[in-house]
Amino acid sequence: MNLYREMELLLRQIPEGMFSTYDAIAIALGDIIARDAVREFAGIKAGGKVIPGIEDGIMLFDKFETEFPLKKLRNEQIMMSKRVVTEDDFEKIERIAGMDVAYRGNTAYGAYVEMDMKGNVIEKNTETMEVNFPYIPTYFSYRELPVLEKLLEGRHPDIVMVNGSGIAHPRHFGMASHLGVLHSLPVIGITKRLLCGEVRGKYIYMGKEKVGAVYGKKPIYISPGHKISVDSSVAISKELCRYRIPEPLMQAHVLATETKNENNL
Repeated sequence: MNLYREMELLLRQIPEGMFSTYDAIAIALGDIIARDAVREFAGIKAGGKVIPGIEDGIMLFDKFETEFPLKKLRNEQIMMSKRVVTEDDFEKIERIAGMDVAYRGNTAYGAYVEMDMKGNVIEKNTETMEVNFPYIPTYFSYRELPVLEKLLEGRHPDIVMVNGSGIAHPRHFGMASHLGVLHSLPVIGITKRLLCGEVRGKYIYMGKEKVGAVYGKKPIYISPGHKISVDSSVAISKELCRYRIPEPLMQAHVLATETKNENNL
């Protein structure tokens, strides 16, 4: 989905002489959580027609014709989450891939690093493309998946690690789950911040359900995406940690950043 185009269509509906707000457009997109993305986009495209909030003497417009695209994506996440498997569904582990993406504006610089369990690099690859979806919390996969899927073409790792959540997500369907379900792959999600849930001891819970774990003095948050359990996600991540981040993901991060910087010369 091209969410920038959806925002552009909403901006065009604001009548001459009237204004709208970040909140109103976010609601028209289907989720108030998109407010910051609207603010950033409107600052470039709206020509002053979108303001932070209600002001005296300002005629506000909020009667948008919309199909609420984010609501559609939210429903898609809920439906696809029913396909997530949180039990181990793999045999041997010989090749583990880390994938990460660095950004400059709307240009994505993706990196793929495949290693064996001893930490030896087997393969590296990079991809650069334009993205058409802004960063919006809980919808991150719709921004990053096109790059990750391009990186995966023709490759068959036993397990994948990504910089994003798995089932530790409000709809139990973060980027690691989305990628895993689409490609029928065991995927582990790793983040530096807790997206949702509550830490109790070493584990992350949503209600009574264990959805992930916390690891390290400077913690990372590990959650299964698909075809792997919480405990196996943690065990594999620990085994591959030389420093804070598991090595395949760390090397992918470094490669993505280097690729971005090289393209800025």
